[in-house]
Amino acid sequence: MLRETLPAESFDEAGQFSMECYLAYARKMTEMANKIAHSADVTLVRHRLLVIVDLQGIYLAVMDWLKAAGFGIESGLLVSRFSIFLMQSVMDTIEAAVVAEAGNDAMRFADLEKVIAAGKLEDLRSLTHVVKFEPAIELFFAPAPLDEIDWQLQKHARYGSVMASEQLGDIRNGIINLHGRERDYSFYEDFIHHLKHDDRVTRSERGFFNFYVGPKGLQFIDEKEVDIRIAIRAVDACVDYEADSICIISSDQDFIPLHERCRKAGVQTYQADVAKFASPNKVGRKIRELGVNFIPTGIAPDWALRAITEACAPFAFYRLSMTEFEGLCRIHNDLNEVQIAPHVAANGTVGLRMYRPAN
Repeated sequence: MLRETLPAESFDEAGQFSMECYLAYARKMTEMANKIAHSADVTLVRHRLLVIVDLQGIYLAVMDWLKAAGFGIESGLLVSRFSIFLMQSVMDTIEAAVVAEAGNDAMRFADLEKVIAAGKLEDLRSLTHVVKFEPAIELFFAPAPLDEIDWQLQKHARYGSVMASEQLGDIRNGIINLHGRERDYSFYEDFIHHLKHDDRVTRSERGFFNFYVGPKGLQFIDEKEVDIRIAIRAVDACVDYEADSICIISSDQDFIPLHERCRKAGVQTYQADVAKFASPNKVGRKIRELGVNFIPTGIAPDWALRAITEACAPFAFYRLSMTEFEGLCRIHNDLNEVQIAPHVAANGTVGLRMYRPAN
């Protein structure tokens, strides 16, 4: 199976997969693509996309979706992976628009590498433009103040506040339950930690939460500084010519004037309300009215399987517990006709079985 999915150059003389051989082959393909992209007959279009992300909404939405799917969440890892998949879908949509704008005979740099690897150089005869898409993701968030709220609740509980005593149990489980809305921050810090390790994430900025705890317990909590930091960052990117386009990932409709300001500076802008991926009909009217500059999102049927394959050798990015493996299989099966299930071999190796249910 491995030999069928990887180029022959990825294996050493003994027929074993070699990361060194694979990376050498990948570098060779990139060098050849660069030569073609910089040739006299081809125009290289470099496009820098800055993706500015308000993290809280995405995290809570993915957490709610996984819980609704019956997935046993054990850490922030898979919450971060599905969030990255959502962000990547936004970037793919914008990249496709940039390539289309470059002309009918334009090609993505990544596709150029694939054509070269497949040996189909005849497909490049009419090539006029190569688009080198350079996305950078910047994260904006406020750390959840669970410890501070816990301390305040303890103080009021000692003075006899029943509500503070009741809320303490939730807070110690990472949950803020206020006015009938439950927000689970138990894996928020771990989620952010994993996101920061993605190669495309280049920067992060912190705001803070303003909250009040009184005799009736936690009364309100509100994220502060995050939106203004996003706005300042976008304007700075325009002033300093850091990006050819900017995409704001947020549910906030207050960013509409920011789009106008950036476009006056000659920078194309987009907005995606990724937090509404499971309920796209709830995206704010002002955001939808951005037209082609509004990027809709949703869950792709192959994402659960992608999360599984990311944990598979020889390129394993992380490890899954059997509970997580089985949970991802259930999510995949809910979205696809071809079903998957864990398969444990006699030697204890865990693999994947694919099948179609009998009618």
